[in-house]
Amino acid sequence: MAHDLDAVEWGMIHGIMDSDQTVSFPHRESGAALMLTEALRRKHDEGIGLRQVAQQLKYKQAVVLSHMATGRVPIPVDRALCLAEVLGLDPKLFLAAVLKQRFPSIPWKDYGLLESASPSGAEAVSVDQLTEQQKVILREMLRDRDPEERWLTIAEVSAVNMLRALRPHMRSQGLSAADIQAIRDGLEFGPF
Repeated sequence: MAHDLDAVEWGMIHGIMDSDQTVSFPHRESGAALMLTEALRRKHDEGIGLRQVAQQLKYKQAVVLSHMATGRVPIPVDRALCLAEVLGLDPKLFLAAVLKQRFPSIPWKDYGLLESASPSGAEAVSVDQLTEQQKVILREMLRDRDPEERWLTIAEVSAVNMLRALRPHMRSQGLSAADIQAIRDGLEFGPF
């Protein structure tokens, strides 16, 4: 049963739940939430579930981590260093990202504070730490003349995941003209 909860929580972290099942995620695109999501993904890939990580952090419920990673709630400053240690994050970068998330109106750079921390969390992972899949995607992006056209925003992920589930061949063959027309018709003439 714990594995099923982890699968559900992992789905929420990656935005594959229907948008109707979600609420406001004000911290979704903060560097701290992105760093936490990536660290939890790495733990998941190592076979360590969300519940196990929550237990290591002394959280009673795993959903607390899910809420922080999805940006539903901010990451507590007083837990940042413990989170960084358990999840293998650079403590300085993660704490800086958490402070920026919690206090976004403070002009940190104006005072020479937190300058080395990336707002996106990109500095927290070296190229050696990337998975082969991430490296392939980066190589594709670097070769593309218009990479932004191919990039999905977090809001678009659930729609693309639904299409991939309905049409598994889509990733390699694309959608047929009939599928594209059906989507267009459904959106233009649907119940909206």
